[in-house]
Amino acid sequence: MPESYWHDLAVRIGEKFSGEKPSPMQIRAMTLLELAGIPSGQYSALKTDDEAARTNPEEDKIIAENITNKAGLLIEGTGGITSRDLRDRYSDGIPEEVLSHLDPEVRRIVETMYEYEEYAKKPEPIVPGTEGVGAARPINLHFLPGRIPYVSVGCSHTKGWMNYYSRFLKDAGKNARVISIEGYFNYPFGKSLNRMWEREDDDTGYGTTIKNLVREGYDGYLTEVDGRDESRVSIDTEITRLGNSRFPNLPDSFYEKYLEYLKREDPKFGENIGTSERLENFLKKQSATAASQEEENQNYAEKNKKIYTERMSLANDGEMSAEITGNELGGLIYSDALAAVKLHLIGRMMNDGVITKGAIVDYEGGSHLSSKSFFLQNPEYAMEIVLRALPNLLAGTADKSFLNYLTASNFAKKVFDHTDWEQVIREIFRIPLKKVAKPMPGADSVLPGENQRPMMETHRDDYVLKTILASQKEGKREVKDWTEEMEVLIKKFAEKKRPI
Repeated sequence: MPESYWHDLAVRIGEKFSGEKPSPMQIRAMTLLELAGIPSGQYSALKTDDEAARTNPEEDKIIAENITNKAGLLIEGTGGITSRDLRDRYSDGIPEEVLSHLDPEVRRIVETMYEYEEYAKKPEPIVPGTEGVGAARPINLHFLPGRIPYVSVGCSHTKGWMNYYSRFLKDAGKNARVISIEGYFNYPFGKSLNRMWEREDDDTGYGTTIKNLVREGYDGYLTEVDGRDESRVSIDTEITRLGNSRFPNLPDSFYEKYLEYLKREDPKFGENIGTSERLENFLKKQSATAASQEEENQNYAEKNKKIYTERMSLANDGEMSAEITGNELGGLIYSDALAAVKLHLIGRMMNDGVITKGAIVDYEGGSHLSSKSFFLQNPEYAMEIVLRALPNLLAGTADKSFLNYLTASNFAKKVFDHTDWEQVIREIFRIPLKKVAKPMPGADSVLPGENQRPMMETHRDDYVLKTILASQKEGKREVKDWTEEMEVLIKKFAEKKRPI
């Protein structure tokens, strides 16, 4: 693919919905990026010292040209699927002239990636009871600002698959400083980690992966960044009594108020949607339910014992598109955009020395990789998607009624008519950071039960926001001293002005 492919695509999207002056949503997005110290567009991940000065420009250039800014490959015979998996570009291994510039822990992760690739090509399952687990998934290596390694490990959400590849999943994460997993959509944000750690029946396999890591001595942070929380109101996916998923029945007023919000905050996009009926269609086609039940929602292929899937977007006529179009909406694409923002925030905390600097390893469904990679390289558009998907962001704050239909009706009034911008900012910046306690008498096991080591919250989930706000004034101050900055930020944010 042309090296400028993703950059040119981002430019086209920007031009599609840009007016003579920025929309309120664009201003709010830029405000939050400036506050967080996140770049607005594509960037090269520079290695810097404590004073943010570049330490090795030549090395930066090599990493940027060969990894960070690589457009990826078009996988032949897959119907237009692109791959940013370095193993597809460098099938015989990353060249030594590139590999030699990677830090030791990243080199070990890269070695694991290639060992995993070879293992997946074996004709017969080696682990008893894992027959039919399917092919491998891609792994993407990326670098955040400050040259922080980010590894997204594509997974299949079955215990058999996770067990079959358990050694490589463990080895990919054991040298990380932060491990992230994909949380349950119907659990409060930040609580999935505890649920997976404590439950015996590990339905997704993530819990087993965490236990394997801790058993081998992993003592870094654990987090989740996808931010889907429909524990109080279902607006994208609901589970039936038979255990099937479906798009929820929402009142007409929900779509009507949502469209009014879009036309007010992002006029050109709202006008492009046009009607509440068309908005409903857009949301259904890009929902998690559609992804699980309709093959057309994903661009899917299998090649060389590896499964590739990409999120499908929508063209202006409402038909599915394999390329990002600017019409992105709905729960799945929102979760990838929010995850990209939160990963940048974790990187910011590492660069500031708030948490130990090192690799971030993110275990997630394989179809998240492509769109999350795009959003990581285009944070401004990611932030716009998060604000565009306002009900998804605030779903965990809904006042729950006995009927989801009624909850959604009241929630629409609360979210769209009386938007709580302070809550919006809090939700975007929320990052749960946890660790498993060290072994102690009576709590020395990773297995569920009375003797299991507890998972503890090391920082409140608003710690990142407090730290950033406290740094806005000159001089070092206590993290708790942030009230004044928050009040100024909310006032300016609500007025759609840049506060910094």
